[in-house]
Amino acid sequence: YIGGEYCPNCAAERWAMLNALSRFGTFRNVSQIQSYEGNISTLSFYGSGYTSPYVDFVPVEIEGNTIGNAGNYVPLQSLTSAQQQIFQTDDSGGSIPFIDVGNRNTLVGASYQYATLEDGSGNPLTWQTIASSLGDTHSPIAQSILGTANYLTAALCAITGQQPGSVCNA
Repeated sequence: YIGGEYCPNCAAERWAMLNALSRFGTFRNVSQIQSYEGNISTLSFYGSGYTSPYVDFVPVEIEGNTIGNAGNYVPLQSLTSAQQQIFQTDDSGGSIPFIDVGNRNTLVGASYQYATLEDGSGNPLTWQTIASSLGDTHSPIAQSILGTANYLTAALCAITGQQPGSVCNA
């Protein structure tokens, strides 16, 4: 995963990624933030950890959600040369969010509109509102986040040999 904390499309995608990856393992130190652009309530993978017997998750938040002295977003993490090569090969435009699943599937850009995480007036929903909406499968929020999480889960199951069965057979 390559994203930026400032990015509202990354903000939307992180909800689905967290949901999908939590089916395969456990996160630690995921922090609640708001994207700089749009103030979308989201989570950051910067400084987080992930443990799974099935999946290696390597998040790279390249820029933060604050503006530095030079007028640019504050840099957080750099890509390794191998990550940079994959990113340039599969996403020549350098768009984020970018997700590579086992060098088999890539996702460039958000899977759904971040406006789904805003109220009817364009104001950002709270983390609590978004999280509690996931229990209502008829809500547009749940359909967007869980629908995307299900596609990510299918891609992950393809690279794990359909393991764990309790997730991949569901």
